[in-house]
Amino acid sequence: MEKGKEIKRLQEIMSVFVKHGLKDGIAIINKPAQVRAAMEELGPTFIKIGQVLSMRPDIISQPFIEEFRNLRDNVKPESFEDIKAIIEHELAKPLDDIFLSFESEPIACASIAQVHLAELKNGERVVVKVQRPKIKDMMISDINILRRMAKLLKITPQGAVMDPVEIIDELGNTLKTELDFLNEAKNIKTFAENNKKVKYIKCPKVFERYTTQSLLVMEYIEGIKISDKKQLEKKGYYLDDIALKLANNYMQQVFIDGFFHGDPHPGNIIITEDTIAYIDFGMMGTLSKSMRQKYISLLEGIATGNIDTITNAVLRIGIKKGNVNPNKLRPQIEEFYSYYAYLPIEEMDIPEAIDELIKVCRRNNIAMPREITMLAKGIMTIESLISDLSPGINIMKITVPFIRRLKFEEIDLKQDMTEQLENLYLLSKQGLKIPLRIGDLVNNAVEGKLKVKLEHSNLEKSVGELNKMINRLAFSVIVAGLIVGSSLIIRAEPGKDLRILGISNINLLGLAGYLGAAILGFWLLISIIRSGRI
Repeated sequence: MEKGKEIKRLQEIMSVFVKHGLKDGIAIINKPAQVRAAMEELGPTFIKIGQVLSMRPDIISQPFIEEFRNLRDNVKPESFEDIKAIIEHELAKPLDDIFLSFESEPIACASIAQVHLAELKNGERVVVKVQRPKIKDMMISDINILRRMAKLLKITPQGAVMDPVEIIDELGNTLKTELDFLNEAKNIKTFAENNKKVKYIKCPKVFERYTTQSLLVMEYIEGIKISDKKQLEKKGYYLDDIALKLANNYMQQVFIDGFFHGDPHPGNIIITEDTIAYIDFGMMGTLSKSMRQKYISLLEGIATGNIDTITNAVLRIGIKKGNVNPNKLRPQIEEFYSYYAYLPIEEMDIPEAIDELIKVCRRNNIAMPREITMLAKGIMTIESLISDLSPGINIMKITVPFIRRLKFEEIDLKQDMTEQLENLYLLSKQGLKIPLRIGDLVNNAVEGKLKVKLEHSNLEKSVGELNKMINRLAFSVIVAGLIVGSSLIIRAEPGKDLRILGISNINLLGLAGYLGAAILGFWLLISIIRSGRI
């Protein structure tokens, strides 16, 4: 984009944010609805960024996630002439030489592309996904503008661990991936290969000869949306059966294939000819074998209630963005888990649990990798879908035995034996030094040089509460002293003229003491009630 146009676009972005009451960068964190409205007005780049961020609880807080989920691609379709020109340019052929028929009205419109139904010369029905003209240049330019703004303003999303420039760069890479339809075609082929032996899973065939970076031609799959329960039951499908198959296959994608659908919402899944068909593959997640094992350890720790396992898994999975103190992290994870420890597994709220764990990570300068946050969002979406189809089925009940089975299958006896021999060797080597170290310890103790290092954790709150308690106790003693002193004065022989502080009437002095004790005692009672601890 030319310099002049870039400056004009920057002015437009700033004016739209000001229009929606977002003048101050700090104030933005308290106005999720206004931010969403501004992003919708600013068009495709910002809408897409909001949609991507709605799946990133590690970057933005829950109010923004909920608001950004309402972002919709409110964009007008491109004219048929423009779409035709793009197709003919990409394939270097007239439209009529490629398709027997081509519907001019799109069946779907999104920020990046729109989709048309067509029929190839051989009679096969296809869907044609066409990238909007100049959308790539516009999005790249907007990302560059946002990067400059992030450097100047240093506005960090609430609770984010990452630097704002780093966030913009990551979003830019995500958009660039989605703008290349060859990536989506590759995703479909990989998914098809992974599921070729699963009879109840289907995905569209890609016509590679008609597919480019800006054009994707796929098989048209006709069916019923997975969320249309009435229609499914009318056609004789069993919802429980669909839910079970969907859950088991998703766990296979995650833990066996290491290649899973990142956005399995109802619009991307249809039921056709006794199969579950995925129809959109723009957002896919990848988990290496090493990352799968780490994630399994995390879920195993949550399932068994082992705090050390959860803590170690978080430290192994997360990306450290600052100082991380494991001694501070563990108590916070224990506090997080204590709420779920006594709940039956079927009552565990997975989305809430994942969100709380990510908050703990944020507070400890730990960022979760994109693949893990995408997986968390995928599991939340699948769990919601399964709950709607068959409320009696719980995804955790399916997941836990699946994890245990995988743990057993991934045991490498040769590797384990090698590791144990190495441990034995190190133990024997260190064991020879134990008598010498014990001798040093005894000598230091005898010579008075023994030092013990103590480190307290989270003690400040307890000390503060103890100070309050002691202050109240001292206050109570003073009140009691006033009452006893006043009582002794009043019981003194009447009629005496005692000149104490200029007061000649002894009874008046006793009553004043009672009144002071009553006021102080009442104030003490109010402070105790306000603290909520009687």
